[in-house]
Amino acid sequence: MPCQLYPQVVRVAVSIDKNLVLGLAGSLEREAIRPNVLGRFSDMLLAVERHPAMLLYLDNHLSVGPHSKAARLLERRQNGRRIGINENLARETLELHTLGVGAGYTQSDVTIFCIGLSRAFQNFADTNGGMGSSRRMDYLQAENQLKTFSQETGGYSWFPQFAGEMPDVFRNVAAFLRHQYSLSYSPSNGAKDGKFHKLRVELVAPDGGPLTVMDQKGKKQKFQVYAREGYQAPKGGVGD
Repeated sequence: MPCQLYPQVVRVAVSIDKNLVLGLAGSLEREAIRPNVLGRFSDMLLAVERHPAMLLYLDNHLSVGPHSKAARLLERRQNGRRIGINENLARETLELHTLGVGAGYTQSDVTIFCIGLSRAFQNFADTNGGMGSSRRMDYLQAENQLKTFSQETGGYSWFPQFAGEMPDVFRNVAAFLRHQYSLSYSPSNGAKDGKFHKLRVELVAPDGGPLTVMDQKGKKQKFQVYAREGYQAPKGGVGD
């Protein structure tokens, strides 16, 4: 049993070579790894990824919306250097903590599931009279941006208001991943114009008509397809 668990435990560790996590490495093992080491790996993974030690170790505290006020402020302080979403945590979750580098996935395989955490702050500001029209618009624009990320990649977005909603959100993400299908598509024209080409995915019956899904009792079931909205064609160069 220890031999089977050991590689997974090692992969979700942090190094105290990074000063930010010097005082948190022990609590990561005590609070996230040790309580889950004999249980389900998914529970340990969730506990580790949400722990402050891992968030700091993989630079998630540096991730801000590229068009947000925080990003513009940081850019002014850092002589115009572009600030935006830091992908380190997401990348290492795939490459180090779960699938591995050689799993065969590419950038186009990534489905984005967004979790917006601003509803609690928005409700607090509403209650205390601090939510003006300008700030409300900022929140709405931020949520719309997250929805755009998820919709364009075939994912989904959630906007929980309470911490107790988070386990259900992560279970929903897992359900999406368990029930997904991989479809390939080859465009007929093969144009290398560098443009975004829209696609539409539908479920149809064998006769080509609308598909009807029935449960075991013969009752019609509603369904919804989540798929990429299209693809970005490569841009051809000289000689193509």
